[in-house]
Amino acid sequence: MSQSGAVSCCPGATNGSLGRSDGVAKMSPKDLFEQRKKYSNSNVIMHETSQYHVQHLATFIMDKSEAITSVDDAIRKLV
Repeated sequence: MSQSGAVSCCPGATNGSLGRSDGVAKMSPKDLFEQRKKYSNSNVIMHETSQYHVQHLATFIMDKSEAITSVDDAIRKLV
């Protein structure tokens, strides 16, 4: 089998170009849609919910000019 036969058999498999053999082969719109749909449903992308519990930290200067004199004032500023 010739080199070009191997590339057309499995485009992108030998040269690592993600499914294209030297820019000659193009995906059809339907194939592109299916590829993106499969990717969006895969576990590769981050999910909307976090996998880790995160504690958030805020630091405020206790100063009368900023009207923060207590913890309750700082909480009001966060909201």
